[in-house]
Amino acid sequence: MRDPFLKHRVKKFDLSSLDWIDEIPDCPVFSPSTQEFEDPVVYLSKIAPVAAKYGNSCLSVSFID
Repeated sequence: MRDPFLKHRVKKFDLSSLDWIDEIPDCPVFSPSTQEFEDPVVYLSKIAPVAAKYGNSCLSVSFID
């Protein structure tokens, strides 16, 4: 049985194959108004279908002091 903690050599990572990263679309940025964000759970439920397509999103709430 092979020791799972046995150190082994890893090939050097080839950075030239990362061109696909430039094709990744930016995640959506949501900027709710004060009225839209009065009930955060309702707002998050509203944007969830769009945000879920990206697996990530940005919520910019600039009106909170």
